Amino acid sequence: MINIKFENLGPISSGEIELAPLTVICGRNNVGKTYVSHTIACCLEKSSIIVELLNSLRNSELGPDNDIVKHFGNTKYDCEKIIPDVKKIAQQRSRTLATKGLNDYFNIGGSLFKNLNIEITYKFELKNEIFSREISEIFESGSSVYKFQKPKNSFIFNITHIGVSQENDTSTYLFLFVILINIVNELFPTTTVITSERTGIALFYKALDTAMSDLGHEVSTKIRTTNRESIKHLTSSISDSFNFSTAIKDNINQIRQGENKKNALSDLFDDEMKQLLETISGGHFIESSNEISFKPKNGNTIIPMSATSSSVKSIYLIENFIKYISDDRSLVVIDEPELNLHLDNQIQMARVITKLVNSGVKVVITTHSDHLLRELNTLMMLSSNAIPSDEKLDIIEEFKIPAGCIINPEHVKAFVISAQERKLFPAEVNEYGINLDLFNREILKNNRRLREITGILSNYLSEKSDQE
Repeated sequence: MINIKFENLGPISSGEIELAPLTVICGRNNVGKTYVSHTIACCLEKSSIIVELLNSLRNSELGPDNDIVKHFGNTKYDCEKIIPDVKKIAQQRSRTLATKGLNDYFNIGGSLFKNLNIEITYKFELKNEIFSREISEIFESGSSVYKFQKPKNSFIFNITHIGVSQENDTSTYLFLFVILINIVNELFPTTTVITSERTGIALFYKALDTAMSDLGHEVSTKIRTTNRESIKHLTSSISDSFNFSTAIKDNINQIRQGENKKNALSDLFDDEMKQLLETISGGHFIESSNEISFKPKNGNTIIPMSATSSSVKSIYLIENFIKYISDDRSLVVIDEPELNLHLDNQIQMARVITKLVNSGVKVVITTHSDHLLRELNTLMMLSSNAIPSDEKLDIIEEFKIPAGCIINPEHVKAFVISAQERKLFPAEVNEYGINLDLFNREILKNNRRLREITGILSNYLSEKSDQE
């Protein structure tokens, strides 16, 4: 779907990453995992791609013929003629990201990305993807309503005026905008980032809202009573106070929206997924009356989000994504899915991740958890036809592994960021799963140290006992 090659991305000197249905990024603290995972999300941010396409095509002759729509109520538009431009602009995203996009996404000034070189390759057959899909969209412009339809195995959009108004002052480029939205929606996933700051966001989002309200009131008062320079200083202070990255702002908004959630449930939130999530959280969330609360499985107490455990706060946005946002055209980036989870629940989280992947969601994770990765490896090994089916069934039943969580190793790519070399490298993934050398070395070192100290202490206590 996408390949990103880069130099000087934050602390990482170089690397190349290609997305798979499940992409795993590992590394020590402060090596740049979040820079990589959030850059992936930034590369797939659809609204900026559409804006760049519109700006590029603004002076071209590629828009639909507005006169035909005006006089005859409908027209046809062959989108094949803009496909080369779509592909060209998508490939040129690297230039925008290098100069401005990542600074805006991370909401930072200065020179962090000034030496960044990035090359993005979108790996899709544009013509085949668009040609094969059916598209239907209703678009309103003022009092006019239009229906956009593209049948399967065709490049032709049929645009029909179905509104009340007899007069049509709709711009040609609004038609082009709708067509581009549909094309980009078909080609690029809807991307959600769930940050490692999610626990703090779940705890403090109401305090943030209160602070914003207080500052808004202060600005309103200043506008009436003070000079322009004071107002400028105050608005600058507000900007500095809420200087969050795009992903964190999105997480705050997702929790705010969760208070009055009326969305239909996703088809991916089936009974099996619901059971996995309830096992991790130990209950279920209640979203109503401007409050997100939690009800433990064995009890009648309803707990406000601010008073829940860190593990419950950590799981909320992941469940919210699965419950309301996810579909088979989604991509989710989860920073440290194991956050605040005990070892048994890290196993359940690995199963949530693979079930999502098997449902068509593209998943990118960053992780420090060898326990979560070992469960991923278990789920990959169980996909092997080398294991006799009766033995496989016995394992699945003994360890209560949902069949929908078993994943093919071909659907997984893993990457490690080396702290010493400051480079991102691919990790081997085979029928046994992901190569865990990064974790195994640390575990062996710790075990060796533990054995040595245990031996010394044991000898000392034995000698002391003999002397007594």
